[in-house]
Amino acid sequence: MILHLENNHIKELLGFELATLESLHELYLQGNMIHFIDNRTFLELKQLRVLRLDENRLFSFEVWQLSLNPYLVEIGLSYNHWSCECNYFNRYKNWLKQNYAKVIDGSRINCVINNATNLLGPRLSDFNSSRCVFALPDGNHAIVEQQVMNDYLPLLLGTMCAFIASVVIVCGGFYYRRELRVWIYSRCGLRMCYKTTAFEEQQDKDRLFDAYISYSVKDEAFVTQALAPGLEGGDPCYRLCLHYRDFNVSAYVADTIIEAVESSRRTIIVLSKNFLHNEWCRFEFKSALHEVLKDRRKRLIFIVTGELPQRDLDPDLRLYLKTNTVIDWGDRQFWQKLQFAMPDVRRSCMHQRSSVNIYATATPSHLMDRSRSPGLPPPPPPGKLPPFLQHSSSLPRDSRTMPHPLWA
Repeated sequence: MILHLENNHIKELLGFELATLESLHELYLQGNMIHFIDNRTFLELKQLRVLRLDENRLFSFEVWQLSLNPYLVEIGLSYNHWSCECNYFNRYKNWLKQNYAKVIDGSRINCVINNATNLLGPRLSDFNSSRCVFALPDGNHAIVEQQVMNDYLPLLLGTMCAFIASVVIVCGGFYYRRELRVWIYSRCGLRMCYKTTAFEEQQDKDRLFDAYISYSVKDEAFVTQALAPGLEGGDPCYRLCLHYRDFNVSAYVADTIIEAVESSRRTIIVLSKNFLHNEWCRFEFKSALHEVLKDRRKRLIFIVTGELPQRDLDPDLRLYLKTNTVIDWGDRQFWQKLQFAMPDVRRSCMHQRSSVNIYATATPSHLMDRSRSPGLPPPPPPGKLPPFLQHSSSLPRDSRTMPHPLWA
C-alpha cells in the first residue's frame, strides 16, 4: 500500500491518524507544513519501507524513534527547521551515523539557528560537539558554525579596528583642534572653523592698523626688536601700532588707547610681570582697555613672556585669558599661532611704518631711524625671556633710550 499526502498543507500529526494502516509500505509527506509529529505516529506501521518527511517545518522530532520500524530502507529528512540545541543535534548525529545508508538526503540536513530569519547552522554531517558554544535563552547550548565565524572574523576585526581608529582620530582631533587648525593654516592658508560676519569684515576694511600692541615700557626692547620686526617684516606683513613707539607723548593715555584699539583689527597685549605690576595697575590704562574690549574680546591676543604667578592675576584678567587667544613666547609654533590669530592681509611689504603712524607727531628721530633686526630670533624655551631682556646692558644705546610713560 502506498499513500501520497505530499503538498497538502498538513501541519501536524498527533499519533492516531495512521494507526489502522498496518500494511502501509510507502508514505509520502514531503512538501507540507508539518511542525509536530507525535512519537506514536509511526509505531503501528510495521511494514513501512519508504518515509518522506523532507521540506517540512520539523523542529525537534525524535528521528531515532524510526529505529522501531525495522523495514525502513528510504528516509527523507532534509529542508526542515531542525533544532541546533547541542544535545538534540548530537543524538541526531549519532542516529544518522548508524542509518546513513537509509537517509537519502543526509548530506543536506542542516539545523536552523533562527526560525524567524531561517539562519542556517552547520550541516549534520559536519557537526562537532566541541562547537556547541552559543547559549540559547532557555539555558541550552546551540551550535555556531566554525567556518562561518572564520569567514566573518576578519571583517568583524577590520570593522572594530576602523571604528576604534575613527574614535581615536576624532578625539585626538578635538583635543588638538587648535594645533591642527594652526598647522592647516601654516601649510595650506585655510582657516578651519573660523567665521566672521560681513559686518565685521566691512568694519575691518576701514581700520588703519592690523594690530595695536600694548605692553610695558620695560618690555619695549622685546617688542621693538623681536615681536614687531617679526610681524612688520614677515610674510605676510602687518601694520602695527605700538603703545610707546607710536603714541603722542602729550596725548591723554585713555583717549589714545581707545582710538588705537578702535583703529586696529586686533589688540595684542604683551603680558609679563612688568605689565602686571605697572600698566595693568594704572586706573586710566585698565579702564580704557575694559571699555573698548568688552565688545571685542574675540579680537584680543595675549602674548605671555615669563612665568606669571596666579596670585598676580585679577578676576578681569583671568576672564580675558580664558576667553581669548593666549600664546607663550617659548612655544615652538609661536609665529604660526600668532599669524593664525592675526587677520588676513593682502598688501605689499614695501610700505614704511612712518606712512601709517597717525599718533607719533613728536616721535624722537632716534626711534624713527632704528633699524630692524636682520633675522627673527627663535622663541626661547618656555619660562625664559629673550637674552636681550635678561641682560639689558647688551642692547644698543638707542634701544635703551625710551620715551617716558604718560603717567611717569
